[in-house]
Amino acid sequence: MVDINNHLEVKALSESCQILSDTLNKVEKNIFPGQSVLELDKIAEDYIISCNAKPAFKGYDGFPATITVSIDDEIVHGIPKDVFLVEGQIVSIDCGVIKNDFYSDSARTIAVGKISDVYDRRKVIIVSTFGAAIFAVITIFVSGQMYLPDGLATSKTWFYLFFILFSFCSLPMFSLILAHTNDYITKDKFVAAGAGLQFTFGLGAMSGPFLCSVFMDLVGSNGFFVFLFFFHSLIGAFGIYRMRVRETVENPDSQFVAMPQTITPAGIELNPTTEPIDEPIKEENREIN
Repeated sequence: MVDINNHLEVKALSESCQILSDTLNKVEKNIFPGQSVLELDKIAEDYIISCNAKPAFKGYDGFPATITVSIDDEIVHGIPKDVFLVEGQIVSIDCGVIKNDFYSDSARTIAVGKISDVYDRRKVIIVSTFGAAIFAVITIFVSGQMYLPDGLATSKTWFYLFFILFSFCSLPMFSLILAHTNDYITKDKFVAAGAGLQFTFGLGAMSGPFLCSVFMDLVGSNGFFVFLFFFHSLIGAFGIYRMRVRETVENPDSQFVAMPQTITPAGIELNPTTEPIDEPIKEENREIN
């Protein structure tokens, strides 16, 4: 619990939060494969001191560093060690700042280099969709062979195997398309984009059985897999078209906010991205949890 006495103290605490925000931004920009963890700690300490502030962690109960660093599955608040970061690791950084006798503290989780996005997502989508289409065709073939006379029939095991492989390629499609969509929009539109894709998915879930029944009425029970082949091939072809007309983009850089816009006026003002409030807050003391 913190006692906020007046508007000036809110401003002082906000300044501490801003320095912390800038410190974590500098640390994040210097996280890459081969970087020394001790160098990250030095970068954070040097910047905080240059702002006429103090590292809040260093010296606290004997803690020897400015930041805490935990790599992958290490327990949080790890002491920085003489190690170097490796491609694919996930690093948790925690830092604190003392400025104007006010403490600010925040943490951030950062990927080292590439993690899952080694390939353009569109390539993954294209490979997955055409893979699903191919396995759908193979499933048609093996399903037709299952009911031939003894000695000629194909084992049902092959049918189940290729159907599982089809599912393996097809089921991740929604997640891949959603992730690809988020590559091209700002973070404030993620929810709207997800809702739009979910709505489209719902329309497909309603119309799919009807369209599939049309194919089955035309070509028999294998029309189910014919429909799946046609549908996935269409998505794959569209993906190839989009790759020809639009280049790959990087994910937008995340913008650190020291404190979210809460329901309290003081909380809003502590957000470094909020415009300054000229009107003073009530002079009497207030408690903020």
